[in-house]
Amino acid sequence: MKNKFILCCLFIQSICFAEPKSPLMLTIGGNVARPVVIRIDALNALPMHTITTRTPWAARASYTGPLLKDVLEWVGAHGQAVIFSAYDDYSVTIPVSDFNKYQVILAIKKNGKPLTVREKGPVRVVYPMEQFKELQTMNTDSKMIWYVNQIFVR
Repeated sequence: MKNKFILCCLFIQSICFAEPKSPLMLTIGGNVARPVVIRIDALNALPMHTITTRTPWAARASYTGPLLKDVLEWVGAHGQAVIFSAYDDYSVTIPVSDFNKYQVILAIKKNGKPLTVREKGPVRVVYPMEQFKELQTMNTDSKMIWYVNQIFVR
């Protein structure tokens, strides 16, 4: 009985943390000139920036990805806030002013390697937590959404 339980737990873990077999897509829409549905690796076409910081979920690491303000400019966004949604149905609204003030990135790499689901990827919002004391709050923690699949500008 104990062996069946262990096998069951391992099976569930393999399903929950398995890397997706098909390319993950990112939808960007709302108040934008060019709504897009892209493969996540298409973000590599934008200039990359790195933030080295700690998060509440991970030790200090270097996260790399395009600046969110560059992503919004790329699609011709016009709005005051952005709603990020994740594959797990979590969503958060972030004011556009944060992207300019704090140089927030849409991370696709951690320590030079593509983010995996286990590392709260493959796309996540990362703030430079260590550079700005005012960011070290639970409010900012809640904005650092991972497993992002939709960006909606309003």
